[in-house]
Amino acid sequence: MLRQTIVTLEWLYVPVISFWLQWRSILNTFQDPERQDERLRVAALLVIRGSLFTLLAIVSPKALLLYFLSYIGMIIVLRWMDAFQHTYEVLPPGTPLPERDRAHEQANTFSTLLSQRYPWLNLLLLNFGYHNAHHELMKCPWHSLPELDAELFSGEEVHYVPLTQLLGNYHRFRVTRIFSGQGRAVDHQGSPTPDTFYGAVGVSFLVY
Repeated sequence: MLRQTIVTLEWLYVPVISFWLQWRSILNTFQDPERQDERLRVAALLVIRGSLFTLLAIVSPKALLLYFLSYIGMIIVLRWMDAFQHTYEVLPPGTPLPERDRAHEQANTFSTLLSQRYPWLNLLLLNFGYHNAHHELMKCPWHSLPELDAELFSGEEVHYVPLTQLLGNYHRFRVTRIFSGQGRAVDHQGSPTPDTFYGAVGVSFLVY
């Protein structure tokens, strides 16, 4: 029953898995002995935010509803952008990490631009899509990422995922990616394989 509810909500574009990941991270603070020093701050934030939401509900229930709708919209946009930015292997906690080089990192990183032709459009998402450039030089400020990307790449690399594919695959595989993992973005010949690039779920919320 719980599984079917989660699948149905995700099919309806309700990012319930992302909400679960966020709450898991919050609750883990009170379960993990190594995070004991964070508990007071997290508890204070919960009380403050809970009080503010309660006050908002009293003053204007409509405003509270619109807030949560806009928050859900923000989560959806964030999940859409970062779903197709990585294809790293997933390892269970405690597993020794394999050694990887920069070439491996770039081969498993993808840029999800709103537009290559009109770079200014990417400002709508603070240049979040220039992910290969970001991985190459992580200290580069967000406003300089287009210039860095132009210096590093020709624009014809396979790591650029077209906007049409981003939109289509996010919709098409919104349930598939929950059970089938990220899929394959590029074949052994280095050609893109959009029909098997499912994307990831909640990458930006994979924290404890």
